[in-house]
Amino acid sequence: MNNRDIDVVVVMQAVEETPVDALGWPVGFFDRTYGALADDPLERPVELPWAKRDEVE
Repeated sequence: MNNRDIDVVVVMQAVEETPVDALGWPVGFFDRTYGALADDPLERPVELPWAKRDEVE
């Protein structure tokens, strides 16, 4: 679309507010997401050793 005049249309619509629980989480969030990674669990990689540092006097 180089070197062309274009018309831009902006549409504004009200967004429905998502109801939240007492802690601020969307209602049903944990019911919808619990077990989402059951088939592809997260794995924590082996920790690398700390670098040797000079002692602070």
